[in-house]
Amino acid sequence: MLRGRFAFDPESHVYSLYGKRYRYIVPGTTEILRAAGYYATAFYTREGRERGSAIHRLSAALDLGLVDVDKLMRLSISGYLRAFVRFKEESTHRFDAEWIEGAVVNRRLGFATHVDRAGALGGPMVLNLKTGSPSPADPVQSALELLALDGRWSPRRRYTLYLGANGRYKLVEHVNAGDERSALEALGIWRRNEHQESRHGRLALLDPVPA
Repeated sequence: MLRGRFAFDPESHVYSLYGKRYRYIVPGTTEILRAAGYYATAFYTREGRERGSAIHRLSAALDLGLVDVDKLMRLSISGYLRAFVRFKEESTHRFDAEWIEGAVVNRRLGFATHVDRAGALGGPMVLNLKTGSPSPADPVQSALELLALDGRWSPRRRYTLYLGANGRYKLVEHVNAGDERSALEALGIWRRNEHQESRHGRLALLDPVPA
């Protein structure tokens, strides 16, 4: 288990654990999925990343009651925000977000992530917001987020909410139990190819993952 004070730098998007005489950099899900070959550079554009960041920031402000809905509807990306508002209004089950845009770390596995939403939606859930097309990475990312949030594989339901520029949305539940193994295998690939003990901590302190 990695010990130390956990911190997230939103500017550099770097996760760290601080001790008295050390600082360990903790990989995030993006680094892990990229190392495992899930992210194609051509598919994830700078424009898409900037749009996604804006939607995450503004939807969080909306959930926290920090911004007026009518003001958001005047923005150029208002379609995605309308889709998010529609989802909350039309959801068959009450959407209750107890966790909004927060960083979490799994100290036993040695990785961290940013959880978009966690709470309840027909039961305990973790939910990821996307403004792009569905990707094979999405269920694996969802599995990593569950492992980071709960510290283990749990019955928490895993969703990705795809928001469209036309104001429509699609909610997808990831139900494949094999996603856990895929997530751990991706972490194993990152460890083999990217891990440096001086920078990331000793592997002997971490739980093993599939080779």
